[in-house]
This record gives sequence, structure tokens and C-alpha cells, in this order.
Amino acid sequence: MFGFIPTPLEAVVPTVAIVTAILGVLRIFLIIIGALVQKRKASAPASEWRPGKIAVLVPAYNEEEVICKAVSTLLSSTCRNELEIIVIDDGSRDRTAEVVKQDFGDCEQIKVYRKENGGKASALNYGIDRTDAEIIVAIDGDTVLLPDAIEHLVTHFRDSTVGAVAGNVLVGNQKNLMTRFQALEYITSQNLDRRAFELCNAIGVVPGAIGAWRRCALVEVGGYSRDTLAEDADLTLSIERRNWRVVTEPRARALTEAPETLRAFMKQRFRWSFGTLQVAYKHATLRSRGRGVTLVAIPNIFLFQFGFTLLAPMMDLLLVYAGVAALMGSSQHETLLMLVSYWIFFQTIDAAAAAIGIALNGERRPWRLLPLILLQRFSYRQLLYVVALRALSAAIKGRLVGWGKLIRTGSVAAPSPPPLNFQPQGSGS
Repeated sequence: MFGFIPTPLEAVVPTVAIVTAILGVLRIFLIIIGALVQKRKASAPASEWRPGKIAVLVPAYNEEEVICKAVSTLLSSTCRNELEIIVIDDGSRDRTAEVVKQDFGDCEQIKVYRKENGGKASALNYGIDRTDAEIIVAIDGDTVLLPDAIEHLVTHFRDSTVGAVAGNVLVGNQKNLMTRFQALEYITSQNLDRRAFELCNAIGVVPGAIGAWRRCALVEVGGYSRDTLAEDADLTLSIERRNWRVVTEPRARALTEAPETLRAFMKQRFRWSFGTLQVAYKHATLRSRGRGVTLVAIPNIFLFQFGFTLLAPMMDLLLVYAGVAALMGSSQHETLLMLVSYWIFFQTIDAAAAAIGIALNGERRPWRLLPLILLQRFSYRQLLYVVALRALSAAIKGRLVGWGKLIRTGSVAAPSPPPLNFQPQGSGS
């Protein structure tokens, strides 16, 4: 039947494809159930509780176009009076530090530091060393926070077992098909996977765009590690291994600028994918506490983020072949029908999961993105296959991958803030 497959593998390949589809469906079912259970169990913490001081770290490298927008949204926060805003210019070649001092030099809450370029982890650790705040919020230089985002994050720390809180990252520049695909992916993964993994204390990453950390938990694990390209994922798993709870807060929303071109997208995702593989390998070889990491987070990365992604194209190829064979009058109608049925069933469940993810997104439910799930299946998913293959190939070859830098356009619109009435009280550091 399968003329393009060597005879010894002719029976194996369809079996592998079907098993892959079944595993994918099983995972989706478990994730949906877990997300709904978490939604039911989650209780809103007392909003009136706040720590004495909250440090917001803003590491920046060549963020001249967007950094002031990020800082201004921090000043419009509902808990702005408790904020200490620390901008760390990590050896930028542009005027990142200068534009912040120029626009906010009279605001005592804002401190600006410049250091030699050492990478994001180095910049964040530099900022941690320069504050004594009990709670530390870390955002990216292009992040635009909604006014109540920090308030929703920090209230979880009333529970002394919570070591970190993951915020909700939304794509703020939905300008073309590429950014809308990413918006749909962000919504479904954060409202399904992250909710479900919270039940096992196995959240894979507190996003660098918006996340909050308990200072003593950071100190306990030695801060951000420079061992991997995914320093936020590395830190998240390290904290979970020390039996600190990591929770998600969907109401803490941040708008980020997603890559708008194919080249920028592939560059970003390769770094993420390679960094995630580094983190999984690092933590798989560690013998320490944290059953959620060992039994859920690490297997999920190896089995589904890489293994499933590498096997999924096989199912797509068989579907294409089945269609061609049917048009050519193949006699293997039962086998062809079985393959097509498995594929359609998997896609139906996948679309249902996306719909549930959107429904769990609170008052902001972008249903207009849902029809993209089918188009995404025939275009965007293939890009992720290529990224996974490249990352795995680079890892096998032992290639060293650098951070790189995405060009920012400043296309994320800031939410309308309340008037800023801070009084000049001297300059930042």
C-alpha cells in the first residue's frame, strides 16, 4: 500500500502514526480535565494583602523603542505606591538607559543601572542584588502590563508555601496571520497546560514577560542560572524541586510584542526550544526533591514537546498519501478510512481543547481566533516541527547557541492609564 515506505516498515509506520494520535488525544483529555479541576479549585486570594515593597525588574538590551512604554504602565499600576522599579541596561548599544532617565529621571521610584553585557540572567541577578524587596516581579523590556496585573500576582504570596506566580501573557500586536497564530497558541497553552500542571506543582515556566517570585525562594536556589538559554524555565523547575509551590494567575495580564515575520519567529522559537531541551536534560539528571518536576514536567517536555512533535509529521504524510491513494483508486479502502478517521478525531479534539482554552480566558475571550485552528494545523504546526528538529540536531551536535536579539517595533498599544501624579523627588541611580 505505502509505496514510499520500505516493505519491512510498511506495517510499523501506520501503527506508529495511530499510536501517536491516540497519545495526543489522551494527553488533551487529561489536560482539559486538569484545567477544569484547577479552575474549580482555584480561589481568589484576599486582594487587600500586599507586601511592604515590591521590586519590579526590567532587564533591557537595545529596547530604546519600547522601554518607556513598559515603565509608564508600571507607574499606572493599582499598587504603584509599593513599587520599586529597577531598569537594568545590559550593555545596550542604543539609548535604552538614556531615554528612561530622560523621561522618568524625576521619579524617585525608578532606578536605572547600566552594566556590561552578560545576558538576561545576569541582568536579573544584578537587579536582585540591588533590592531588599520581599516580592520580586520580573518583566521584559517590551512588556505592557495591565494596571491590576501586579496586584493579582502578589496577593498569592499571602500563602507562605507559594514561591512563584506565573502571569498571563497575551499577544498585543495581532497585526497579521503570524501574530494571530501565536495569540491562539498562548491562550490555549496558558489556560489549559499551565492550569493542569499547577495541580501537580509541575508548571514548566513562569514566563519572563510577567512573573513574580518570593525573594527567599530565589536566594535558596541561587537566583537565575546561566546554564541554559531558558533561564525562566530553569528557575521555575529549580524552585519546584525545593517544594515551593508555583501557581498561575490568569487575571495578571501582560501584553507582549510577538515576532511579526517568519524569520523573527523561527529565531525566537529555536532559542526557546533549544533552551527548553537544555533545561529538561539538566533537571532530568538531578537527584533532588520535586515529584511534579520528575514525574510530569520532564516527561512532558521529552515525550510531547519533542517526541510527539517529531512523530506528528508522520501522521500528516500518511494522511496526504491516503488522499492521493484514494484518488488513484487504491483497494485499501479500510486502511485509508481508518487513518483518516483517526486524524479527523484528533483534530476535532484539538479544536475543542482550543475552544475550552479560550472560554477559560476570563472576560477576554477572543473567539475570532478559533477558526484559525484548522489553518494553523496546515501551516503553523509545520514550523514548530522544523524548530524541534533544528533544536534536537543542534543539541546532538553540541552546538552553542547565543541569545540573539529580536527587533522591536513598539507596536503594542498601552492600556489607557490613570493620570500620573508623581512629584519630582530627585533622580534615579
